[in-house]
Amino acid sequence: MNPSNTEPGPLKSVFRSQAWLGGFSKGDLFAWSLATFLWISTSGGVFNDDSWTDLWLSSVSGLVIICAVLYPSFVLHNWSNNKPLLTGESLSGVTIPEFLHFSIKKEPGLVRWSRKKSLIILSVSTILWLIGIESVIMAETMIAFGSGVDFSYEVALAMSQILFLALFLILIWDSMGVEHAYSLFKLDTAWMVVAWLVLIVMSIDLVIESSVFALVEISGIEIEEESYWVDPDSANNGVIYALAVVNLVILAPIIEEVIFRGYVLDTCRGFFQEREAVIISSCFFGLIHFFYGPIGIILISIGGGLYAWIRLRTNSLIPAIICHSIWNGISVLVFGIP
Repeated sequence: MNPSNTEPGPLKSVFRSQAWLGGFSKGDLFAWSLATFLWISTSGGVFNDDSWTDLWLSSVSGLVIICAVLYPSFVLHNWSNNKPLLTGESLSGVTIPEFLHFSIKKEPGLVRWSRKKSLIILSVSTILWLIGIESVIMAETMIAFGSGVDFSYEVALAMSQILFLALFLILIWDSMGVEHAYSLFKLDTAWMVVAWLVLIVMSIDLVIESSVFALVEISGIEIEEESYWVDPDSANNGVIYALAVVNLVILAPIIEEVIFRGYVLDTCRGFFQEREAVIISSCFFGLIHFFYGPIGIILISIGGGLYAWIRLRTNSLIPAIICHSIWNGISVLVFGIP
């Protein structure tokens, strides 16, 4: 053996940072792929909805598996790249609350408008979006010309969401500047970091929701569900069902993230502490889903808090939109559109 040979061993080579992986390694990529596969197959519930208690048990198992797979790979990555083993450079120069974005800082220069003007316009514009009178008018007009009820409302909803997306982007441009609006859709965080964060947020969200519904199931409380459709036969119409999936899985996550993790969150960050802004925007997000009942409001508020966290952690709306879209997609895949 040549003692002057400084070539890394095979394990170190596997976990050495690679530029094409955004600073991650082949070992990190394998660990993420393995964790994702095990989460989907174990955290159950995604394909097994026999009971919420079973879903809770499998979801907790899935989260434990993710931590058990990802954290060792994080330590190995740090060891291979000569960084502190347990933390790497994650906490370099910041406290744990700052790293987790539970900070009390304000950004007073973020919003150009006064507090009064900002909060009035925010409230009015969000209420108008929630009422959706324009989509009702469009849908009823289509129905008057002979279109089916569910088809008309799905088309009108899609058009309405696109129009409101443009409106809220204009409000962000005017109140916070064009550069800030563009920054919401930029992603400077390494894509592997985003992939890890999305996986962790989704698994935590699933554990929280399954825990609440498992408690409801154990307590014997019955939750009534209203049908999404006016005409039950629409669920068997491929075109109408596809339109509903586009609205629920693609358009709704985009417009809701722009409104609540973009416009509402950042407006609040301009006048309140960051953690207060997260709480206010998340509770607002839950309350506008009042039609899901008290339990739904609580769970959706918690989900909104998780999406706000990943938005602040990455300084982009893209990961939050991905999480929201995946969550809605899982709901449609598992439970359908009743």
